[in-house]
Amino acid sequence: MATGIIAEYNPFHNGHKYQIGCIKKQHDCGIIACISGSITQRGEFALLDKWQRAGAAVKNGANLVIELPAAFACRSAQDFATGGVRLLDSLGIVDTLAFGTAYPEIEKLQLAADFQPEAHREALQQKLKGGLSYGAALSQLIGENTGLNAEMLTEPNTILAIEYLRALKNNGSIRPLPLPRTGAGHNDTAVKGEFASGTALRRLARQGQFRQLMQLLPEATMSAIKNTTMYPDSKKQLPLMIWKLLSLAAEEIAAIYGVGEGMEYRLKEAASKPDCASSYSALIQELVTRRYPATRIQRTLMHLLLGSTKDKIAEMTASGPLYIRVLAFDDMGRQLLKDIRQKTSLPIITKVTEYLNRRDMQHPDRLSPLQRMLYMDIAAANLRELCLSPLPSNPQWEQQIRLNADFTTSPVYMDRTSLSL
Repeated sequence: MATGIIAEYNPFHNGHKYQIGCIKKQHDCGIIACISGSITQRGEFALLDKWQRAGAAVKNGANLVIELPAAFACRSAQDFATGGVRLLDSLGIVDTLAFGTAYPEIEKLQLAADFQPEAHREALQQKLKGGLSYGAALSQLIGENTGLNAEMLTEPNTILAIEYLRALKNNGSIRPLPLPRTGAGHNDTAVKGEFASGTALRRLARQGQFRQLMQLLPEATMSAIKNTTMYPDSKKQLPLMIWKLLSLAAEEIAAIYGVGEGMEYRLKEAASKPDCASSYSALIQELVTRRYPATRIQRTLMHLLLGSTKDKIAEMTASGPLYIRVLAFDDMGRQLLKDIRQKTSLPIITKVTEYLNRRDMQHPDRLSPLQRMLYMDIAAANLRELCLSPLPSNPQWEQQIRLNADFTTSPVYMDRTSLSL
């Protein structure tokens, strides 16, 4: 059997390496990481591409890394967790899900996971009327009824931990393995010893602060960053969004996943404002409300660019992940794949062209459900490539844009025996 991890690795850092080490101390089994691909759960492009991040994970102890399809990766915490759990459960060999949390006591997390807001609807409405966002009101309500720290319940990794427990309860027989988090918090910009948050690390990478990064990143990630001359840039993303919002009719925008009732008009109005058309952050702030936090706005705009309609996402949600896309593996990972083949009903994809080719993509209306899901992953990777810009420290240098890299890039294989010679 194997232990599963659901992660972003944006980028893979010392905290992730520490987590894998903790798992190995507790379980003598393979480790399978299920990671988001080109777009993260917050609706942002990953700093490094999915093969770089997956390769770094395998070089630091994971045995097999598979991709969580974009249809589930760029979603709310609940849908992200559910998609990851369903994919790991479909492998047939994962019996444990490991995740980091500030509440490693499973009983406390379970109290929050089992909380039913429907039974406290009146109290919840009172908090909303008092000016709290839905997330803040719910966290406060859970805290009051369980004795848990309400502020801690708003921390992204705690939210995900709770959603993992809910997903595990509804999908398969995988057991939870909560692990105490170490080092910086999710959005903490401060560096703590040899640990830093993904937010801080992405900032340092964009600034070219290699000397500081060397203390905070495993060698594999550090090497990938040193060899990367271009990163995703919201300045390239913004014109695509503005053009899309101005060119689509309101009813077409309303069909996009994440667009709530009446939001299509606010989106079109914001796109017409000069400050929003010239600043991505200004556009996001213009659209943020209590009901629509920044992360939801970012995800919605990403689905706008991908053309992800509510009907398409509903279809994919109903089916769950339809394939196992291999990004990286080692020798134990190869054996895990053999074991998975004996257990799963899903196809294992190591070569995309066996399931979808460029000719198929010319007729998206003829694609099968599996092909539509895979098409979205490829579109996400292409969109990320188109939004790359050279680093400010080296503005004249541009690496070649790799469109349709999913068709030409093989899974990363690491031979651990060669490392020990």
